[in-house]
Amino acid sequence: MSSLKTSLQISLVSVFVLSNFAQMGFANSVNHAPSKLTQKVKAPASLASLIKSDDIWSILRNETVVQSMKNAMGNEYPLFAERTQQLESLKVKGDEIFSQGGVEGLYTIQESALDFNTKTNHAQVAILDNDNLNIWGAANNSELTKLMKDYVTDLQSRKSDVTVNLKFLPPNKSTIAYARETKSQSKTKAKATSKRSISVASPVGTYHRESQWDGGTLQIVKLKGDKIKFGLTAAHGANSGGASGIVDLVNNKATYKGEGFQLGFDYRGKSVIVTESGEGFGGMNVYADGTYKKTDDKVPTIDDSLF
Repeated sequence: MSSLKTSLQISLVSVFVLSNFAQMGFANSVNHAPSKLTQKVKAPASLASLIKSDDIWSILRNETVVQSMKNAMGNEYPLFAERTQQLESLKVKGDEIFSQGGVEGLYTIQESALDFNTKTNHAQVAILDNDNLNIWGAANNSELTKLMKDYVTDLQSRKSDVTVNLKFLPPNKSTIAYARETKSQSKTKAKATSKRSISVASPVGTYHRESQWDGGTLQIVKLKGDKIKFGLTAAHGANSGGASGIVDLVNNKATYKGEGFQLGFDYRGKSVIVTESGEGFGGMNVYADGTYKKTDDKVPTIDDSLF
């Protein structure tokens, strides 16, 4: 990391590693501890006082910093916020703040960079996904701050054996994972469904586990006899998981056995309680268990290609 530190002496470029690619397929159904960035703490009154406090975690939770990153990234912000595990000391130079960190052992595979200007409140964020460097907050290379340009140069030198492709992206207005919805989408859906009553006479329909970071969708189709077909998708940041199958619904309860994990379904009319045991449902920190509330009683179309 010495070369990275040398090239980033003037600005805030905060390097964080995203373990999405390397750790997909390893579910964590027991420990769902949030990232330090998502833990709620009482922050100092201003960004200036935060800088003086030398508390990088509080700075990255500061509303101004977070909002600037969201303005640049849109709904991709959780990719940055949910993957930060360790950070080095804060560096300040002029109007810029700098810190770097990541997940030990995964540098140059998936890492990210943040450049934040305390005077303009503008953020530039870059996330490396193998050989692709996705950049938000700049339309092209000429709009990159000097710090971000230095980071790109250093990154390319560290990955000299491959070509690093720069992709300048606008704010993402869609969901990060197919299982999660934005708050505005949830509110729109709630208004639409509130205009009519949803039938709870049958488990058939669509259910949602609403969460800012850990959304989930459950679809159920009635088959012959006591059998139902379900499709369940869930997400945590950029990681996702899912399962689909045909099970017997007896006394409003069903059990599904997957590869290394088991799901339990308890139909309660307006909702379905899902329980999970074992590992293998999805990627890192993706879990299926929770309360899924019924949002639609129409027969859904389960997309088997998702599983």
